[in-house]
Amino acid sequence: MKSLIINPKSRTLLYSYLKDPTHALLLTGQSGVGLGTIAKTLAKTIAGPDAVVIAPSVHPPQKTANINVDDIKTLLRISRNKRKTPLVIVIDEAEQMTNRAPEAFLKLLEEPNPNIHFILTSHSLGNLPKTVLSRVQKIEILPCVAETDSLLQTIRNKPEKKLTQIAFLGRGLPAEIKRLSENDDYFQGRSRSFAIAKEFLGANTYNRLKIVANLKERPEAIAFVRSLANLSQILAEKAPNPAKLAILSDILDGLAQNGGLKAQLTHLAVNF
Repeated sequence: MKSLIINPKSRTLLYSYLKDPTHALLLTGQSGVGLGTIAKTLAKTIAGPDAVVIAPSVHPPQKTANINVDDIKTLLRISRNKRKTPLVIVIDEAEQMTNRAPEAFLKLLEEPNPNIHFILTSHSLGNLPKTVLSRVQKIEILPCVAETDSLLQTIRNKPEKKLTQIAFLGRGLPAEIKRLSENDDYFQGRSRSFAIAKEFLGANTYNRLKIVANLKERPEAIAFVRSLANLSQILAEKAPNPAKLAILSDILDGLAQNGGLKAQLTHLAVNF
């Protein structure tokens, strides 16, 4: 845990959790704060090699990644027997559980076995059933601006302009800074989505509708809305607007749950 870049307030809560791990923990926070890395580190700290990670994957014939009921049935088999040593099961991006998966997972939470711990991560709490949320301890992983400033100083061999862009796009988000600095394709995509978000903010409703009409693919639309949310969050530090941030959160949840792409983006353009 010491090597991870984590907001000091969140780190204190994580250390408190490690002193007496609960049956089920939910880590939440902004995309890019490193939920998956933190969850796996907690699991290793508690259980060493006895850790299992479930993450969204493509299950043919589906074309989008998710966590389905068969994934949860695997967890049921793994956690069926009583244990003398700890086992930690990490469910990364738990909001991607689909169809009957949340119902099946709820049985695991309701009938806990000793020495079995679950650590869930989610950037979209609105997409998790209330029955699950009511049965987990929650820790929010906050952004950490001061700590990521130090991280940026370790990045070498990058043009000054690119470093400036990485600093802005990944402000307070250590996992995002790592992706931006190591993956050029990802950096280019984030730069494009941010440019579109900046144009959107300065446009009237008519031009906003034209902008979102050009977003044809769901991943592109999600990247745009996330960039818009990041930019709005920065602006909100000077002029808070909870209503706009709430709209963006709802749109992200809708897009993540395969809500109608055109309808979601049109709603954003008209109501933001």
